[in-house]
Amino acid sequence: MTALAVFVLAACGVKTDAPVNGTASGQAENAKPEEKKIDLSQVTLVLGDQDGEYRARVEAAKVLEGTPYKIKWANFQGAAPLFEAVRSGEVDTAPAGDTPVLSAAGSDVPIKIVATTTSPSKSITILVPKDSPIKSIAELKGKTVVVSSAKGSVAQYLLIGALKEAGLTVDDVKISFVLPTDALAAFTSGKIEVWATFDPYNAIAKGKGHVYLGMARISIRASDS
Repeated sequence: MTALAVFVLAACGVKTDAPVNGTASGQAENAKPEEKKIDLSQVTLVLGDQDGEYRARVEAAKVLEGTPYKIKWANFQGAAPLFEAVRSGEVDTAPAGDTPVLSAAGSDVPIKIVATTTSPSKSITILVPKDSPIKSIAELKGKTVVVSSAKGSVAQYLLIGALKEAGLTVDDVKISFVLPTDALAAFTSGKIEVWATFDPYNAIAKGKGHVYLGMARISIRASDS
């Protein structure tokens, strides 16, 4: 499986530095027909992000240098709070996995897909502590699995698919949803038995020597650490 990331644009509009409510999204309706020409130097785009991942890429590539408008970044732990910010008009863009985007669209969040990218499936995994007795997905029966960050996340999609391949269903496990930063702290301190999550949290946990269970036809893999 390849993970798909989707970059979405909130309902389009304009935000200027004039005292107008909201972000760039939804501001065009406040302009009169004769005021359609916009001074881009007075426009601020609020770019939503998850854990600074896209900001790091954008700044490394320098793709926004020299833009005529201003940029402001807004960082979120996961797609669920990010799309709540889209719904409330706090951000203008929102990078997220495919399933959170579908969930948001189904919940009437005002979005438009403008770009997509793919990443290796190992960026989304089911983790167990390095000393865990759990050696396969089938052994998750009766266990509590923490999913980040919320219902409809790519991690939940992974869990459902992995359980199905092991002959189980979501009714065979207890699922709870925890934002990834909180879940990482709990997992590394031994308070979480099984954790379905995504990068960068997956990579951080793996770097600490924890083990991850693969998805579709991928067996348990021990950390190289």
